[in-house]
Amino acid sequence: MKKVCLFTLIVFAAVCTFAQQTSFAIESERHERFWLYINDKQQNPNPVESLCVTNLYPNWDYTLRIVMDNKRHSEITTVINLHHGNNNYSVSSNPRSGQISLASVSRPINASFIVGSQPPQNGHQNQHGNHPPQGQYPPQGHKPQGQYPPQGQYPPQGQFPPQGQYPPQGQFPPQQPPQGGHHNHQYPPQQPNQPPQVIVVEQPAPEPVVMSCSDADFEDAKRTIEKADFEQTKLTIAKQIVASELMTARQLAEIARLFDFENTKLEFLKYAYPYCYDQNKYYIVNDVFTFSSSVDELNEFINK
Repeated sequence: MKKVCLFTLIVFAAVCTFAQQTSFAIESERHERFWLYINDKQQNPNPVESLCVTNLYPNWDYTLRIVMDNKRHSEITTVINLHHGNNNYSVSSNPRSGQISLASVSRPINASFIVGSQPPQNGHQNQHGNHPPQGQYPPQGHKPQGQYPPQGQYPPQGQFPPQGQYPPQGQFPPQQPPQGGHHNHQYPPQQPNQPPQVIVVEQPAPEPVVMSCSDADFEDAKRTIEKADFEQTKLTIAKQIVASELMTARQLAEIARLFDFENTKLEFLKYAYPYCYDQNKYYIVNDVFTFSSSVDELNEFINK
């Protein structure tokens, strides 16, 4: 009776622990779209700017893989340990090198896509937790009886040779004390097959090849900006384009000439500087300004 009560308490504690779940939210700092993988399982079928994954467990280590929807940017793989409460992260990418970084943030994230994660099938819990991975506890109320050693590891009942005929004299191996479990008068006990140890060596991601916007893509971008009717609309479209296409200083100067007002040109060229392919030639854009004060303000912004 005591053993049954103890087993019931263990199962109850495991169920209560699993009931304490948490979530993981992530968003792109520059509104770039991405795919998220948790323990090699793809979470979103289409690239999104923000994502929330529920049904996760605190005090567990999860392997994250983030793949950006941009060929110029590399991908990132890392391991994080979730805790109770909010687990909010921001992913950002360097417009010049394409390298990705992941950082924890305290602000709330209003995710555009929410998905419920499957129970963990791999990965592991760290030392602060106390519940095992799914499948290691027997189902509640089903205490295994008569299944030791595991079924299928001994010859089927009735197939042992008659008593006195097995084994031939002198062919028994030296008697060894039983390793774990209890003696069931079936000798020799067969050891379960151990799966081969797999060692995974993570290779570093190759350095991305950074290239500037092609002439054909640049002409398409210019036509898209020119179709806009209002100055502010042109500026918004131009910012979206340069955030996804690495352009040269000469190409950025041509886009700036599409604007009618001096302050709009200045605002655009300030925004576009981090995305310039050849920043050492950014002096080329000075020719688009009418007033020298605009040139001075742009140079002061760059030198900060």
